[in-house]
Amino acid sequence: VHINSYFHANPNQSYTSDFLHFQGPPTKSMLSSLAAKFSNRASASDPAAVDDDEDSEVAEEPGTDDVCGWWYWGHADSADHPPSSLQLNSMKLSLQTAPLKLSRDPAFYQDFAKYVLCPHYLDRQAEGTAPGTGCPFLGGKAFLRQPDVKKRLEEVPKRLAAGEIERKNELGYLLLSPATFPLTGSIGLGNDLETHRKQRRCIEDVLSPSKLPNRQGWQEEAALFLAECQKKRKFKVRSSVTKWWFQMLFKHVLGDALSTSDAADFTKFQMAWLQGAVLSGPNAFVEKFANFGSVTEAVWPVSKIIQAQEQWRHRIKKKLPASVPEVDRDVAAQGILEMFVFAGGLSVPLTIHCALAVLYRRDLMPSPVKITEANVDVFVYEVMRLFPAVQGFCYWEKGERQVLSLNAALRDPGVWGPDAAKFTLKDLDLYKQHFVGFANGASTSDGSFDSKACPGMQMSLDVVQGFVLATCRWQPTTTRAHVYWAPKQVPKPQGVHKKWFADFELMIQDWLDGDQTGEALLEELQPVELARLLQEIGQADNQESKLAALLGPSKDRDNASRLGACNLNTKVFYELSRKRFKELSARSASLKPDVSKPGPASRYFDLHFAGGSPVIRLPVQDSMKKMVRDSIAAKIGDVLKDKIDDNLDPMMFVDNHLHRCAAIMLCQEAFAKSEGEKPPPHSNARSDSYLPKPHATFKDITTDESQVAIARCGMGQLYLKSNTYDHLKDFGEFVCDMSVLGSFKVRPAFERLGATAVFKGETNGSWKLTAIDWKHGDK
Repeated sequence: VHINSYFHANPNQSYTSDFLHFQGPPTKSMLSSLAAKFSNRASASDPAAVDDDEDSEVAEEPGTDDVCGWWYWGHADSADHPPSSLQLNSMKLSLQTAPLKLSRDPAFYQDFAKYVLCPHYLDRQAEGTAPGTGCPFLGGKAFLRQPDVKKRLEEVPKRLAAGEIERKNELGYLLLSPATFPLTGSIGLGNDLETHRKQRRCIEDVLSPSKLPNRQGWQEEAALFLAECQKKRKFKVRSSVTKWWFQMLFKHVLGDALSTSDAADFTKFQMAWLQGAVLSGPNAFVEKFANFGSVTEAVWPVSKIIQAQEQWRHRIKKKLPASVPEVDRDVAAQGILEMFVFAGGLSVPLTIHCALAVLYRRDLMPSPVKITEANVDVFVYEVMRLFPAVQGFCYWEKGERQVLSLNAALRDPGVWGPDAAKFTLKDLDLYKQHFVGFANGASTSDGSFDSKACPGMQMSLDVVQGFVLATCRWQPTTTRAHVYWAPKQVPKPQGVHKKWFADFELMIQDWLDGDQTGEALLEELQPVELARLLQEIGQADNQESKLAALLGPSKDRDNASRLGACNLNTKVFYELSRKRFKELSARSASLKPDVSKPGPASRYFDLHFAGGSPVIRLPVQDSMKKMVRDSIAAKIGDVLKDKIDDNLDPMMFVDNHLHRCAAIMLCQEAFAKSEGEKPPPHSNARSDSYLPKPHATFKDITTDESQVAIARCGMGQLYLKSNTYDHLKDFGEFVCDMSVLGSFKVRPAFERLGATAVFKGETNGSWKLTAIDWKHGDK
């Protein structure tokens, strides 16, 4: 009743409740920070999303440079400086990378290691250089400014055809081992012109937009994948999406059905080939240990990589279009195989992974922008801008490596503005004009097949946009109306060389079942906003929450983390209440109606609050296990009693719509239960929550109709009587009188209780709420 009275409070006023009465000084000002963040709903990309509380002031979110020490998005031309954790220490870097001087290409490997260890290293190399000039990097010359990169990309196809420059066996910044490319001696990007043209002709044909699904089609495919994941209730994003994507490539590019087990095998082959090509060791050494099981499970000898290549190339060759000449089918199949392994097979899952990570991290996308059909294109462009799957593009001129840093060009403040280091949704035309990701710009007219730009860029955009839209929407289900995905933990950032973010797990959330009061408010939020809210509530990690977690049912202890903003007695109250509701479902007496005479429990657990508030007595059982548990709780309370305070911090006031949503979610999540056996027929327990199930629910309890129903047919009957008040007689003949509560003293931060509702009978027998005599306001 206390909790429901909070849910049903008038949303148009400032109010508090008995639920929040139990809050002490917050270890993290959960509700206030949530409201501050979630009330900042307006954005250039979503002008309709306005603040629910017009008077609230929201602090400006820090830039991503300030909140992430795992990478640095500065630029040589930027006025920003890297955080202290990423400040360049030239001597330290030199010592760390000194052993690489013994490698086969010391200038390349030592520079690359410095870049991995300190992303700011490349920016520092370019500081002070004039436009159009490069800086030393990877044993050659690097260009970081967007105009320089774009100009050189546009010149690449023509200069390659003229023989002025050449490409070698490289992938982005990486040197590849020719031994792992026995058919041509190089990855397709570095093949001679004629071989490259044969491969490019076939790839452009199978990737033609007319032969592939559009964004809506990819959204439908993503929805089917997510529906399949619902059966297991969770999935690892990057690893699961990678296998799904291989199935999609074989299905839509080749018309070949790749089974789940085949997709897993192809994923292992991809990782082995990547490792063998990039980090090749002495083949004789690897071959010698080929029979040592787990020792070489992830490290394939070159012979095994080549054998697997031949098997997959043969499968692809059989599915090529008939228009590919027989003499060209081997090199064409090899080109598509390399595209699956090194190009789209890597970039699309990585970009989906980063896009979902951004959605669930508030420090990357501060305002809760609703991702819709109208702005998903700029959202994905911004993900690709700050988290490019392809870091660089290299070619050779007169024996010197020329490095075009796509990563740096995509954060050049001269093009992207002073907020280039922040995740902000920009104008679509800006992306279309200046985006150089995927080597966009290194293209030629149709028919020449000399283009070096990614032939599948449009497909990548459509796939990622479709997947994001599928994730952002309520998930279809036959049992629940509002089901959504949320990460088990906030996606953890990692270095550039570790694919930006650690793989993270999404879990299905289906606790919004439509029968809990207050859910209508939460249903107004987008699923991603709910998932963010869930993460904010669950971020507390302190000793008190760990101790309190020991008190609750073991299957649902994770829910105790939602109570991180509450003091210890609040947590104990929650945990004992949850335990009590759980026990209701197991009571044999619930198999039949309980007709025994009500009476006091044999034992109670007392919750003491400071400031003169009355003690709350919870009925508990007499078993030794229960008494031991309660004793532990009491001891914890004694140890921490000096921290208990009955005052409510002003930051914890629930005074707007978003505060209210946060508190509703806190309560329902804290009491959420793993669904199990159906409770006995006469139990008030429920299978999905430790809260008792209401017999009837109100979509909006604040309406006049709901108030009439409660007064006339619900608990309000206890206080219903004829209207004998002179000052109220003109309003109606019945009153629901709770005015006696107005005599109770309350703490300074709270409104005085007490009110009298007046009802007037209508000619059709119904009642109408005509007035409320409010004691706190004396009106």
